[in-house]
Amino acid sequence: GMGGVGKTTLVGDVYQQINCKFDKHACVTIMRPFILEELFGSLFMQLDAESSEKKDVVGLLGNAKKASPPMSLAELVNELAKLIEKKRSLLSLMM
Repeated sequence: GMGGVGKTTLVGDVYQQINCKFDKHACVTIMRPFILEELFGSLFMQLDAESSEKKDVVGLLGNAKKASPPMSLAELVNELAKLIEKKRSLLSLMM
């Protein structure tokens, strides 16, 4: 549809109202130029947020955290599959 008519706002509002009904959820706006690795990276960061929060708590308790090296596209796909496997998931992709 035409730009400026509220498509993104509508999707965002609906997403905010229903995301609590899902085990995992992510909302991503796809930018141009489209880069698949960026899309999957954003999905991974959002879907792994719960695990990341747990890791942060562990880090605060004195365990050292090391920065993870960037993942390849194949690794991202595998990790995303693990995160949403057997989980009720909502993925909202907007352009």
